[in-house]
Amino acid sequence: MSISRDQSKSLTYDWPRDFSYDSGNLSVNNFYHTDSDTCILKDDKSIFYGKTQWDIFVCAMAIGKKYNLSKPLKKRSNSIPVQNAKPEHIVQILSVAFSEEDTELSILQDPILIRQICEDYANGGVEELIEWRQSYDPENPLSEYEKEFFKLLK
Repeated sequence: MSISRDQSKSLTYDWPRDFSYDSGNLSVNNFYHTDSDTCILKDDKSIFYGKTQWDIFVCAMAIGKKYNLSKPLKKRSNSIPVQNAKPEHIVQILSVAFSEEDTELSILQDPILIRQICEDYANGGVEELIEWRQSYDPENPLSEYEKEFFKLLK
């Protein structure tokens, strides 16, 4: 499925302004938060170097979904603006929302539920990403990510 930027804006016009990560969890907050020295986006040895919070979010969401790691947020960050989401991010969000059991087209009329489903999976998945980051080989920092992503492909 591919959508244009205009189509993604029409799909998200009534969505909440922001998606969130769990700012109540210090390691998650530091992983995402661009003002943190330990933000994954600033680590030049990370697969997320130079990427966006949306890239972290959808990757974490996919991992959370794959391993059924849905975990509610303790404290919402309200810091991932929907207006910055690329069309491919919207497709990934909708794919996860529609993959839930008993989901019908009517979910499109409930953007709060879409956000909750995706945030909960991303919140569970980001803990896996943090774990992978902590166990990487300093000589080959991408090795842990590669190993884990190849497991996902199987």
